[in-house]
Amino acid sequence: MIEKTIFTRCLRGILVTLTASTLGCFAGGTGEVSGVVTVNGESVAGLEVMFSSEDGTLGTAVGYTQADGSYVLRQGRSQQGVRIGAYKVTIRPGEDTEAATRKNLRLPAEVSSDEKTNLLEKVTSGSNQIDFDLTSP
Repeated sequence: MIEKTIFTRCLRGILVTLTASTLGCFAGGTGEVSGVVTVNGESVAGLEVMFSSEDGTLGTAVGYTQADGSYVLRQGRSQQGVRIGAYKVTIRPGEDTEAATRKNLRLPAEVSSDEKTNLLEKVTSGSNQIDFDLTSP
């Protein structure tokens, strides 16, 4: 009888801990982030748009530009929502570098380097339209 009580208490403790940690992951809420990236006024396919949390606690969200320059950020493999908070942004040639290379694309170091980026954006609850109009050096 005592063993059953101990087992039940342990099981309840584990369930409470798992529930609290799962809810805590998204306690701050999420927002949807999309936008358009242009370089010298033209859309470019194949650019990687990465939002990295400034303090490291919110993780990273990534999207890739389409032919029209549009992107949608995803945090994780299938999660479209991005945690609410402040992010530094980098934009660089991504998986489809051939499309970017065809246009002889050069992106400024201030946006394409994790260490030098000067792009800062804030994600809020709901829909966030965040566009970037870049000028190549």
